[in-house]
Amino acid sequence: MYSKTDKMGSKYHSLQTDIWLHHDLFSFGWLSIVIINILFLIMFILLIDRYRTLLISFAFMVSFVIVGIGNEIGSFFDYWSYPHQFLVFTHRFNAVDFSVMPVMMALTYQYFSKWKPYLVPLLLCR
Repeated sequence: MYSKTDKMGSKYHSLQTDIWLHHDLFSFGWLSIVIINILFLIMFILLIDRYRTLLISFAFMVSFVIVGIGNEIGSFFDYWSYPHQFLVFTHRFNAVDFSVMPVMMALTYQYFSKWKPYLVPLLLCR
């Protein structure tokens, strides 16, 4: 039973890789993901408080993990899917999960550095 499942998974992954290489890579959707990621990372670098770089970077990483776990749960239960992927072998690196949401959450934490005031705009941001 498991070998049959592994073969089906292998076929699915090779088909997904083939579609990504021939139809998605360097397409308008893929390029927009790259541009959005670069713009948000540049925005993060320009707007980060230089005196609290380590703390804000930690908030970025925590939010990256939280958004990534939420994305994995949603993808697993087929609540959503993404038509274009930044990298084919992982669903964690797309425009929303890789930079947009973590940058927004980290910069929000920068302006509301206490946890209780931070949670209100964080919940409104979602």
